[in-house]
Amino acid sequence: MKILITNDDGIESEGLTVLALVLNKAGHEITVVAPDRNNSATSHKINMRDPLHCFDRSAEYGYKAYALSGTPADCVLFALGALGICPQLVLSGINNGMNLGSDCMYSGTVGAAQEGAQNGLPAIALSADYHCDRAMFEKAALIVRERLDEWYAYAQHMRGALNINLPVKRDIKGERLCRTAKHDYNTRYIKNEDGSYGFNLSNDLLKVEQNEESDFYLFHQGYVTVTPLLLDMTDHTLLKAWKT
Repeated sequence: MKILITNDDGIESEGLTVLALVLNKAGHEITVVAPDRNNSATSHKINMRDPLHCFDRSAEYGYKAYALSGTPADCVLFALGALGICPQLVLSGINNGMNLGSDCMYSGTVGAAQEGAQNGLPAIALSADYHCDRAMFEKAALIVRERLDEWYAYAQHMRGALNINLPVKRDIKGERLCRTAKHDYNTRYIKNEDGSYGFNLSNDLLKVEQNEESDFYLFHQGYVTVTPLLLDMTDHTLLKAWKT
């Protein structure tokens, strides 16, 4: 299969390189187009004003690989438009840290997958636990290799991207199709000595939706979570009610 791989952690991130190596070894035709630096929490941002610079890194990695001075969504658009790549599937990840529930709104990993879907391609966002070592990423990549055909079949029939989280720090109990949870972080802005402000994100959750069918709950129970995400943000239930 022809696969375009990107991420938001940057082209040198271990999650991306391990995934590309495992799938390349499995016989897939891999092309990586990824940010030249970390672009976490950039969501679906694209650069409309800043010039983009692309660097061929293929000689370093042993497969086609390009570093782009843009966002994850830029990488997908650039791959399709400027580099003329025609993939059958877009994979974004493997992210260093979960993308569960409300995190999907901010995630550059999810944003890149949604950009693939926006361009009519099956697309999957892949994330694992925070602070994974190489062995954990290899565990995650092997799961992706084994499950890829079925996930690809899901993604082919979607109007958005598939969001998958892999709890590789736990004994994996299985795989569950599920919905996103609603959760809130303890976030604040801290004033610096020069009068500017810095953003602080605490890992302590203030509130988590306790729903046993949600991705947040199932991931922490040891399940691989598989969630279909829509591109269409319309509230069709409310729209129908208003029209009625």
